[in-house]
Formats: sequence, C-alpha cells, structure tokens
Amino acid sequence: MPLPQGRFSLGIFGIPINAFAVLYMIQQAIISFFPMFAIVTVKTMNYGCVMFGGVAIISVVYFVVRGRHVYKGPVVDIHRD
Repeated sequence: MPLPQGRFSLGIFGIPINAFAVLYMIQQAIISFFPMFAIVTVKTMNYGCVMFGGVAIISVVYFVVRGRHVYKGPVVDIHRD
C-alpha cells in the first residue's frame, strides 16, 4: 500500500534529489574520517571517527537499556478506501 501524499512534494525531482543527497552524504562521511596528514601521530590524528564511534556506542547502549521501553513510535492514521 503506498504512503499517503504529504503536504510538500518535490514531484518528479524527488527521487533524483534524494539519490544525490544520499550519495553526497556517503561521500562526505567517508572523507570526514580521513587523517589530515600521511604520517599519523597522536597530535595529528583525526578524532572524528573516535567521537562518532563513541556516540554510536553510547546511543545503542542507551536504547537497549532504557529507550526501547520508553519510546512510543509515531501515530499513523491510514484510511483505506
């Protein structure tokens, strides 16, 4: 069953714009974790990957311990014709 039409639509440009956005985000996520220098030391290391991993681990642990018991998903009203 298709989703109901929202208040805003990109029309025929929606899929190409979303595809470009996803590809751009993937490319930026990969590049943002590269080190700034070829020879990496403690001072020149890019700590972005460490911070991303730390936040991801904390988020998963929080969800498993507390979030899945508290979170209530969005209310969906779909009327069948």
